[in-house]
Amino acid sequence: MAGLSLSQHRRHSYEWCFNEAARLDDQVPTCRRALRVRETADQQLDSALDLMRRLPPQKIEKNLSDLIDLVPGLCEELLSSVDQPLKIATDKKCGKDYLLCDYNRDGDSYRSPWSNNYEPPLEDGALPSERLRKLEVDANNAFDQYREMYFEGGVSSVYLWDLDHGFAGVVLIKKGGDGSKKIMGSWDSIHVVEVQLFEGRG
Repeated sequence: MAGLSLSQHRRHSYEWCFNEAARLDDQVPTCRRALRVRETADQQLDSALDLMRRLPPQKIEKNLSDLIDLVPGLCEELLSSVDQPLKIATDKKCGKDYLLCDYNRDGDSYRSPWSNNYEPPLEDGALPSERLRKLEVDANNAFDQYREMYFEGGVSSVYLWDLDHGFAGVVLIKKGGDGSKKIMGSWDSIHVVEVQLFEGRG
């Protein structure tokens, strides 16, 4: 404000402070409303998760779908918070079964750990690096043998993905009841790991 007297400079400063205070004061109700909306959404999510814990686990997929239809605004939070039963798919290329989860999903397609292909086909789907892919193949073969020897059946899958300073992975195992003695349920195992790589010293 070159050329202004001290009194004029002060007046401009006071006017600016007054206008800024008025602007912030106008924003307070908006902020309060946003906080109330956020609190309401958090309360709804807590109630929804509490309800899911009380409903029969055998119908978790239907219950989750009904809950999302009831409160569509919580769709993303519910899908990421509620563990659903692992589903089985068959690799069309080699005929081997694999498990579906968020860790091998890209959009609406799922990657097979056996062929490294997506189904339905996806041109630009995320893939592990060449080095990590070799490790993924070895891990799937190892856990496939472990699962067969220890559980005498079921399906296992291992998925690995690259990180900035290492890699992460998930080991999935699904074992279903054989139907004898009215055993109709299934058992799912999900283990997520993260490996950080450090350069050697000396």
